[in-house]
Amino acid sequence: MRDPNDPILIAGAGCAGLSLAVELQQRGYGGKVIIVDPRTEYGRDHTWCHYLTRHHAFESCISHLWNHWRVRTVQGDAVASSTLYPYAQISSERFYAQARSIIEAASGYDLRLGTSVESIEPGSDSVRVRLSDGSVFRVAAVFDSRPAAGTRSASASDVTLLQQFAGLHVKCDCDVFTPDTAEMMDFRLTPGEPVQFMYVLPYSEREALIEATVFTRVPLDRNRLTRMIFEYLDRRCSTHLPEVIHSEYGCIPMTTARIEARPHPRVIRIGLSGGAAKPSTGYAFGAIQSSSAQLAEELSAGISPARVSTPHYRSRRSRFLDDVFLCYLARHPSKAAGIFRGIFQNCSGDRIARFLTDAGTIADDLSIIAAMPKIPFMLEGVRSFRIWSQSAGSDACTGLQQRQSKDARLIRQGGFIPSLR
Repeated sequence: MRDPNDPILIAGAGCAGLSLAVELQQRGYGGKVIIVDPRTEYGRDHTWCHYLTRHHAFESCISHLWNHWRVRTVQGDAVASSTLYPYAQISSERFYAQARSIIEAASGYDLRLGTSVESIEPGSDSVRVRLSDGSVFRVAAVFDSRPAAGTRSASASDVTLLQQFAGLHVKCDCDVFTPDTAEMMDFRLTPGEPVQFMYVLPYSEREALIEATVFTRVPLDRNRLTRMIFEYLDRRCSTHLPEVIHSEYGCIPMTTARIEARPHPRVIRIGLSGGAAKPSTGYAFGAIQSSSAQLAEELSAGISPARVSTPHYRSRRSRFLDDVFLCYLARHPSKAAGIFRGIFQNCSGDRIARFLTDAGTIADDLSIIAAMPKIPFMLEGVRSFRIWSQSAGSDACTGLQQRQSKDARLIRQGGFIPSLR
């Protein structure tokens, strides 16, 4: 029989793992928590952005807010705005610092850096976990955020695109940017196929984070993406090369494949490996915060770790819309610029923000649908029936078999570092 004092273990101390640990502490969870991660130090390795449609524990880490968001195409621009739901940026440095200060000051929390999980052996009443330092723990449950685990069960009909991006935080020697407006997508540099655009978060007239983003089925060379950034800057500002303050790189799977989020009652996948990333956009930060709060609330209320709810990051309705949109995007990449411009031109910023964070109502969804080409998307809905008619996610406890998904293999082969938008 399980000892009621058995700790829980969080595998991976990145965004998802630390978010869950912080929520547990802030909600008064009285059990022991072990957090394990192979890294030995933290730094600025990510930039997380999200529409602030829900409150969360890391709002004090927000470094910039934008109430206006623009999509630019060769046919023209469209701007959407919202004072209620600004677009927020969180630097990983601030996030890590706050999370670690909370965890390290809490009683019963053990953050083990420089150590990785070697094996997870679930049983009927506990889980045996072996770490790389040779230590073995018996725990009540494992919350697994490790991105290397194969978690998707892809069929031949599923669509998988890789959202690959390189980003540079730059400072120019002349006024280039509009500080109050985030450039969500600028398709003017490379219109057509594949889907590729520039994403610009301005901090001042001369300073911004610029990302070259491409949706493809195969990995791309990082240098190609970096060259796109300098070509973009050359067109906007033909002065000296900008000062590069920071660089980052990542890849997010955009897929219709379903997640096996709970391979055992006591092993729950969280974060990207649990399906937090929105399939049609890659946004994940807000979903991670919501699911962490839900898990922490249930555990703090005394619900057994084996009986807490499996995180469901979006409704079946949202999943259906994501599937159809992703299938259409994969089939018609040249239409992407016009579709996004139509949404930002014809829908309110409030509706767009709620829709993109899976916080929308049916009225919000209908508004977004009305801004899209109706007949082509209706046809795509019929074509993709085998995809969107799948169950929303697998909660079946089928053991700890690690199935390698197509997108996970591509990421490893390309040497990508999964990241979050």
